Amino acid sequence: MQMFVDVILPLALANTYTYRVPDELQSDMKFGVRVIVPLRKKFYTALIYKVHFTEPEGYEVKELISVLDEESVVRPNQVKLWEWIAQYYQCTLGEVFKAALPSGLKLESETKVSAVADFMADAPLKEKEQMLLDELAGGALSLADLNKALDMKNVLPLVKRMMEMGAVEISENVEAKYKPRMEFFVSLSIFMPATNMSTDTAIPI
Repeated sequence: MQMFVDVILPLALANTYTYRVPDELQSDMKFGVRVIVPLRKKFYTALIYKVHFTEPEGYEVKELISVLDEESVVRPNQVKLWEWIAQYYQCTLGEVFKAALPSGLKLESETKVSAVADFMADAPLKEKEQMLLDELAGGALSLADLNKALDMKNVLPLVKRMMEMGAVEISENVEAKYKPRMEFFVSLSIFMPATNMSTDTAIPI
């Protein structure tokens, strides 16, 4: 039987999104586990909200790429709190999810990856691991750039493994989405002659 998962994406989306689960990953699916999913030509770390066997109608369901965790990274009562926050502040569950989790737990295509300068491997690195460090020798790169440089469909699991080894670290670029509105005001001072003063003296009112 085909398994599906509804996931929370770290985006301002009104609803959860449904993805098809590959047969080899079905045993790993549980609430609160992070998975890598494609969306609009990018990859995102999403959080499993619900596991079910009901195929959505009216559109083709994409397949999730990989699973990042063996155990849940959040508890049901935490997600209930996120739902309350989303309702109270009139925002989406995805926006709360993005704000609630540390950047290291929600990798995205535009996340910047950099090498840890003093990293010393305990054992010889695998070919792809060494290639990743070689690419980062020139400076931080986005996950999208690493996918191209290493000729990989999804570099996220490799980056996660290297993070656990202490070889790389990540950061998020936050850009302002608005420009401040500037207004200029002119202040006028009005002077009138004082009644009991000379005509050369004036006082402001």
